[in-house]
Amino acid sequence: MLFAGIVLMIPAALVVMWRMAQIVAPQVNALSKA
Repeated sequence: MLFAGIVLMIPAALVVMWRMAQIVAPQVNALSKA
Protein backbone atom coordinates (compact mmCIF):
# COMPACT_ATOMS: atom_id res chain seq x y z
CA MET A 1 0.00 0.00 0.00
CA LEU A 2 2.84 2.37 0.84
CA PHE A 3 4.46 1.58 -2.51
CA ALA A 4 1.22 2.44 -4.33
CA GLY A 5 1.09 5.78 -2.51
CA ILE A 6 4.65 6.59 -3.56
CA VAL A 7 3.90 5.65 -7.18
CA LEU A 8 0.90 7.99 -7.15
CA MET A 9 2.91 10.80 -5.51
CA ILE A 10 5.67 10.78 -8.16
CA PRO A 11 3.51 12.05 -11.09
CA ALA A 12 1.89 14.63 -8.80
CA ALA A 13 5.31 15.88 -7.70
CA LEU A 14 6.48 16.09 -11.32
CA VAL A 15 3.38 18.11 -12.27
CA VAL A 16 3.95 20.53 -9.38
CA MET A 17 7.63 20.93 -10.30
CA TRP A 18 6.72 21.48 -13.97
CA ARG A 19 4.14 24.16 -13.14
CA MET A 20 6.57 25.90 -10.76
CA ALA A 21 9.29 25.81 -13.42
CA GLN A 22 6.93 27.39 -15.97
CA ILE A 23 6.14 30.17 -13.47
CA VAL A 24 9.75 30.78 -12.41
CA ALA A 25 11.42 30.47 -15.84
CA PRO A 26 10.10 33.80 -17.28
CA GLN A 27 11.30 35.61 -14.15
CA VAL A 28 14.75 34.03 -14.43
CA ASN A 29 14.95 34.94 -18.13
CA ALA A 30 13.94 38.54 -17.37
CA LEU A 31 16.61 38.80 -14.67
CA SER A 32 19.35 37.29 -16.86
CA LYS A 33 18.53 39.62 -19.77
CA ALA A 34 18.41 42.73 -17.55
